[in-house]
Amino acid sequence: MAGVFILICSDGYDLNDRRVDGLAIASYRLKSGYWPLYSNTRNRRAIRPGDEFLVYLAGSGQDSRSIVAHGFFGPKKKRSVFSEEDELDIVSGNPETIFGVKDVEFFNPILIRNVLPILHSYKRMKNKLRWGSLLVGGARRISADEMHNILEMKCASD
Repeated sequence: MAGVFILICSDGYDLNDRRVDGLAIASYRLKSGYWPLYSNTRNRRAIRPGDEFLVYLAGSGQDSRSIVAHGFFGPKKKRSVFSEEDELDIVSGNPETIFGVKDVEFFNPILIRNVLPILHSYKRMKNKLRWGSLLVGGARRISADEMHNILEMKCASD
């Protein structure tokens, strides 16, 4: 059975210590056809080619705290394809794995506050004020039903 994930993209910093918007980072990666997974990325070993994903923007930049894209993981890429130009000159570690991405669709932002009530993990939380803890770690596994419901929200906002 294919996996379904929410990828989390936070703001970053360039080599001059200026903030780089999470939307700029995610857009660049997706339009370039790849997504890096780092050694501390949650669920990095569970992701397989063909798995489906949504992209959530954390941070404080444009469209932050929103889901902005949907796509599928392609085959893993060779590490040699990852060069300094691949990350908009942002400061980041070396990825453990780099997946190709395909059939990526950007859409009007879906605010996370509208998504939280349908997430099973949020429903189980005792302290809902700590909802941000659900989206820590780079990649959160969700159910196919949750994905379907989120994509229905996308259709309603288009």
